[in-house]
Amino acid sequence: MFLRNHWYVAASTEEVGETPLARTILNEPIVLYRTKNGTPVAFADRCPHRGLPLSLGTVTDDRLQCRYHGLIFASDGQCVHIPGQDRIPKDAAVRQFPVFERYGLIWIWPAEASAADGSEAFTFEPLERPGWEASQLHFHNAFNWRLLVENLMDFTHLTFVHDTTIGGREVAEEAKVKTTRDGNHVRINRQMFDIPPAPTYERALGTKARVDRWQIIDFHPPSYITVNAGVAPAGTDMAKGRHEGALERFSMHSITPETESSTHYFWTSAFDPAAHDSEMIKMLSEQFRQAFSEDVQILEYQQQRRLENELLIDTINDAGNLQVRQIIDRLAAREKEP
Repeated sequence: MFLRNHWYVAASTEEVGETPLARTILNEPIVLYRTKNGTPVAFADRCPHRGLPLSLGTVTDDRLQCRYHGLIFASDGQCVHIPGQDRIPKDAAVRQFPVFERYGLIWIWPAEASAADGSEAFTFEPLERPGWEASQLHFHNAFNWRLLVENLMDFTHLTFVHDTTIGGREVAEEAKVKTTRDGNHVRINRQMFDIPPAPTYERALGTKARVDRWQIIDFHPPSYITVNAGVAPAGTDMAKGRHEGALERFSMHSITPETESSTHYFWTSAFDPAAHDSEMIKMLSEQFRQAFSEDVQILEYQQQRRLENELLIDTINDAGNLQVRQIIDRLAAREKEP
């Protein structure tokens, strides 16, 4: 099941150039490339003549030429040349998808182009701040997109899956958790007080001194999760915001279904370069990459073992996920309405 009437991340900025890029999004084969002025273009990845993927072709003067019989398509998807033929049929065209570029990512609207709503595009406030920068990771994995959504909405797993990086017993056992919902937005606010730092934070801070820790997790449809997480010296009143000695991280998790059993995951971390040492940024990125490699094993096992309509129990820590499931199911039902 997919939600189609939404913007999704299709690729990172660096992935898309004048060489065609093949990507499948919501079971739809798509080809992406750039025109000479840098504008991203996205088509259905299928030539209307004999069905060869257009991503196997070449781009010349902003036009994409099919590798099989040489049909050429302009950046609006219309065929403009058929070798040996003057008349071009009206249906000699490929579907074009609305795209735009923001935060070093290419975003795509997979539903009908006429329904594309720019105001619905997701924004990540930390990257709207002057001078702030982003570091990015891209993962392609063999599991359903909703498994990853639920993994990110329940941080109790950090204790058991990420004990050598961002975990710790206190994350599961001592967190004060508050779950709220506002329309289609779900927030989970987790706070821990006077606890040992997790191994990653111990390395970053250079001390084993006890800390206060917070994790604020927000879900926005169709599959965006943002996280404000950090630590501060124990005794800090976290409700008042950042304090001297605090280490705070902002991340945007963009989850794009490829098929029912595979997913593209774009992890964007936002930071103020004036307040973060480049070596610390590199170290934290590697720690989070290691942590997600541990998640991958768990999620792939889930994908292999999951059964349709099986009944699974829920725990107190599933309050946020239960809200997210309701939102996704309701939005999917709405898309099916005539």
